[in-house]
Amino acid sequence: MASLGRCLVADAKWATVTEALGGAPLGADIQGDFSTGVAGAFAQLLYKYCPQRPRAMSGLERAFKGDEAAAREFWGETLPFMAARALELPSLFPGRVIGHLPAGRDGQVSMSRRHASCLLFLCTFNEESEAMKSYNRATLLPLLVKREKQENAKLRCFMNYFNRIRREEPEGNLCFIRTSVGRGGAKHTRPDGVDWAGSSRPLLPLTASADGTIEDTRDALHVDFANRMIGGGVISGGCVQEEIRFAICPELTVSLLLCEAMGEKEAILISGFERFSSCTGYAGTLDWGGDHRDPCPWSADGSLASIVTCIDATDYRLRGYDIFEVQLEREVMQRELLKSFAGFNLAPWGHVLGERASLPTVATGNWGCGAFGGHKEIKALLQWMSASQCGLSVRYMSFGEREFAEELGELCAALVSQGVTVGQLWAAC
Repeated sequence: MASLGRCLVADAKWATVTEALGGAPLGADIQGDFSTGVAGAFAQLLYKYCPQRPRAMSGLERAFKGDEAAAREFWGETLPFMAARALELPSLFPGRVIGHLPAGRDGQVSMSRRHASCLLFLCTFNEESEAMKSYNRATLLPLLVKREKQENAKLRCFMNYFNRIRREEPEGNLCFIRTSVGRGGAKHTRPDGVDWAGSSRPLLPLTASADGTIEDTRDALHVDFANRMIGGGVISGGCVQEEIRFAICPELTVSLLLCEAMGEKEAILISGFERFSSCTGYAGTLDWGGDHRDPCPWSADGSLASIVTCIDATDYRLRGYDIFEVQLEREVMQRELLKSFAGFNLAPWGHVLGERASLPTVATGNWGCGAFGGHKEIKALLQWMSASQCGLSVRYMSFGEREFAEELGELCAALVSQGVTVGQLWAAC
């Protein structure tokens, strides 16, 4: 299904942006004056759209603190490049209109990575309109302002992305897909979902490890532990699995502009993106770990073979379902089954994804088991059933929980050896 279109930037705001950036000379004062050049124009835009912030560049100042060479390169070369790329918007997106993926409709939007780099100058775009309330906030303003270490780490990831593509234009295309269960004739579904009790599909191997990360797993569909507003707090306030993944792979953040909040049986797939940075720590200890060279292979279509599925788990804090027995109730579990199935079932999109739709494995972990209050034992088995239903084996990352990884691996190996099916495990739950 073709995507719908909407205007990215109102005429008045775009006129302000072009007037400020279009006439600014190259170069910048790296001492923090920000009164001339592109840096001065950029600062004035930030003050205009963030007038309550007395130090609208403090995030950038702290992000480069102690690294004068990187700061000089950013202000003198990378920021002018960012401004020039942002000003390509009317030529890359005629009418400043972009396809988007509203809730309730399966569809896909594809664009070149050059187009995506133009969109990633996010502080030029509308973020307060009534029509955007069901989308995540798409502006870099919070990162540019905040002084916390973890927010500066994410900002440094974005700035490293721009510095890299300034030197070498990225090749290939990105594809953003909204997919669902029970719409569009997806295989193995009924109008109301999947016949879990009647499934004769065998449980496929699950290997569990306390070491390693999802993003470092090769030849696999990666799982993003998403917020229903895709990207979560990547722009402001969030520093856990989804936000870190979007920061080290900034092209994923384009989805904030494209994707309305996900429905109960919907998932979002993104392919063709690259990882540009490494990070250390987690949450409040997050820090930028330096530049990263992505070993992801290339697909036959000339794009990177990367693919991530974004699925939002139930936030049990909002529903009072933090009790283990409550999370075992059929209706509660079925929601998670259908959500993960929507994200793992790539078959309906084979004509778009090519060989990516034939990946043999899904890489996942403790989905929705942190702040959302999910129980990892339940979530692991539910994801395993969904993956097996889709013909995928599982590589499960327990994020340091070694005892749980060993117990989960032993249980799954025993059930696989006995030929247990998805339907049988569902009946036993």
